[in-house]
This record gives sequence, C-alpha cells and structure tokens, in this order.
Amino acid sequence: LGNETDLPLVRDTAQKAVPALIAAVQGYRWTSSDPASDISSARASYAALALGQFGPAAKDAVPAIMKALEGGEFQIRKHASQALLQIVSADEAATLFAPRLQDQDPLAAATAAKALTLFGRDAKDAADALIQCLHRKRSSDESALLDYYTCEALARIGTASEAVIPALTEALDSESNEVCRYSAEALWQIGPAAKSAVPALIRVVNRGDESTEQAAIDALRRFGPAATDAVPVLTKTMESKRPYVRELAATALTQILPADEFVPLFVRLLQHENPECAAAAAHALRLLRSQAKAAAPALRQCLEIEPVYDESGLIDKYRDLRRAAIQALGEIGAAPEEVVPALITQLTHEDVGARICAAAALDSLGPEAKSAVPALMQALSEGTPDYVRRRAAEALGQIGPAAKSATAGLTRLANSEPRDGEDADAWNLRKSAGNALKLIEPEDVPPK
Repeated sequence: LGNETDLPLVRDTAQKAVPALIAAVQGYRWTSSDPASDISSARASYAALALGQFGPAAKDAVPAIMKALEGGEFQIRKHASQALLQIVSADEAATLFAPRLQDQDPLAAATAAKALTLFGRDAKDAADALIQCLHRKRSSDESALLDYYTCEALARIGTASEAVIPALTEALDSESNEVCRYSAEALWQIGPAAKSAVPALIRVVNRGDESTEQAAIDALRRFGPAATDAVPVLTKTMESKRPYVRELAATALTQILPADEFVPLFVRLLQHENPECAAAAAHALRLLRSQAKAAAPALRQCLEIEPVYDESGLIDKYRDLRRAAIQALGEIGAAPEEVVPALITQLTHEDVGARICAAAALDSLGPEAKSAVPALMQALSEGTPDYVRRRAAEALGQIGPAAKSATAGLTRLANSEPRDGEDADAWNLRKSAGNALKLIEPEDVPPK
C-alpha cells in the first residue's frame, strides 16, 4: 500500500484499508525491552507511508500521525512527516495545527509546532499563533522541545510574515536561556534580512550563558557587514576565557569587516596583554591565509616572546599564542625568507608542541622551505620524541629533491628494526621516513 507506483491501480479498493492503517499507526508503542516493538515499529512506519499515498482522503489519520511524530524511532517519524505533507495542504496547516499550540501538554504543543516546520514559508498564517506560543509563560518543568520547534517554525516562515523578525528579536530578551538561544539560531537561519536584530544580539553576547552567546555571535557573523555595530563587543569577546567563544568572535569579525580593516585589527590584538586573546587573533590570521600576508612580521614577533610559567611551573601562558603564530606563518603565503628562518628557530624550542607545529608549518611550505633541511635533519636525531621526528620526516618529504642530503638519515629510520614494546609513534616514524624517501628520490628507493 505504501508503493506510490502500484497504489493508483488499486486506490479505490485500497481506500477500505485506511481504518486498519490508522489502527496500525496507533498501535505502535516502542519499548527497547520488547522484541515485538521492532515488528510494530516497521508496521506503523509503513502504515504511515501508505496513508500519505491517499492524500486528503486520509484526513482521519491526522491525529494518529501527529502522535507518531512525538517520539519513537527515526524511520516512523520520517514516514509520519512525509504522510502529513501529503494529507494536509499548506492552507489547512495553520487552521489545523495553530490551535494545538495552546495545548496544556508541552509535548502535544511541540508536536504541532514541529508539524508546522514541515510547511516552511507556506505556514505563514500560523505565525501569530507561534508568536503567542513563544511569549507564553512557561512552567519550570515544560519541555524545551516546544521552544525549539516554535522558533524553528518561525525561522522557516521567515520574511513571509512581517511579524516574525520583531517577535524573535523581542524573544532575545527572554529570561529563559533556551528561548534566547533558539531565537538567535532562528535569526541566523533568516540571515541578513533580520539585521534589525543586531542591537539585541549584541546584548546577548554579554548574557553570560555560553551556548546563548555562541548562537548570538554566529548570527552576527551571518549578517556580515550589516553587523558592523557589533565590532567593539566582538573584539572584547576575544578576551573570553572560553576558547571556542574567542575563535567564533574572531571568525565573525572576518565576515563583518573588509580585509583592509580586520587584518590590522588582528595584528594589533597579537600584542594584547591577554595571551588568550592574542592566540585567538593568530588563529584567525591563519584561517585568512593569503589575505593575512602582511601580518608575517607581527607573527614572527610572537615567536620571540620568552616563556612565562604559571605557579605550577608546567604551563607557559604564551604557549597557545606561540603555537598559533607558528601555524599561521606556515599558511598565510608570505615569502619564504620572511617565515622559514623564524620557523627553524622553533624546531629546537623547549615546548615540544612548538616543535611539532614548526615541522608541520615547514611541511606546508614544501620546496619553499629547502633552507630548513639541515635543521630538519637535526630534528631526526635520537633523543627527539618520535612524533617530532615523524613531522620532520614528513616535512623533508614535501621539500622533495632539494632534501637529498637527508636520505641517509631517513633510510636508517625507514629500515630500523622494531623495538620491543614500541608504541604507534615509532611505527609511524618508520612509515613516514619511507614515504619521504619516495618523494625525495623515487627512482632510487628499492622495494622492501
């Protein structure tokens, strides 16, 4: 009955099966401990699919299909959604589902909102009911699903209703972090057309809830140049103690400002008294690649900062800045003479992470890093951690024939015998050395 090719041939006769199909959907009760639930799930899923094939003639099935949307396995929810779209027209959606948004059962109301998301912009007649639902007073035990699907439905209606953007903007000031976050995510979906929400989103950035802040920053990023007023607060946010928030703010600034403004801004931030803020700026410059060529001198200066350890004596507070600056130098496309000498100095740094980053950066430069061959050969020596040696071998391989002087050392590593109890790093080192030899002198490497 669910086969859209065969059903038209027997549609009139099959119409008699609708009550039984409804009963099959209603009879689905999933419990992980009941083996029979797998059978009832498949039966209900295909029953919903078959009901959809009857279109508006299966209107009596809507309550059962709505119930199936509330929970259960993915397949039955998927088929129930498909059936709903086939049975109910967009014009009927608002009339049918809007009243259910006021249901005292949060799950039932959430299911109605979820159903409206299926109709996208065509559900615009339900916008007022969704907005009323969004501003309804919540009890502490109500499901967050209602807030989520209400905002999602409004986001999909978008500019089809003039009331949506002002309502979502107002919801940003809600006492509920969930309502605020979902509203910001909805505005992100709508995009630059919702630029009137920028002042409210700026307030949310300082709200204090991490997930909500991230949603607001992401929305501002999506608005691009229309969110220029957010530059000061985003710049300040780069001082956050939360790494992901810092990086998200930096990324947002690259989308809001033109290149001739955000590169100088990040260069200034490299000198910020807060090392974490400076590290976020270095990370952003790395992502900008060739647009950040002019930042090479400032990034080199970051490598000259002496380590300053915390009270434990174990963690250098400039560690992340140094590593991010090294990575950026390998990817911004600056002239080799500007970056290779600085990267060479980091191959012997006391921070093992800095050495790994330096070797990886030289790897990225390929043949342009040929002047680093002697330093990389030194990094292959015994006593150096295997994961540093492996990165050095990989960099020599990417330099290619210009690293021919390193073949003897690479050959020794590639042919070295496994040690008892060695870890994966030692095995990877031999493999990387062999691969490097193939890149440097492919015709001279005998089969092993």
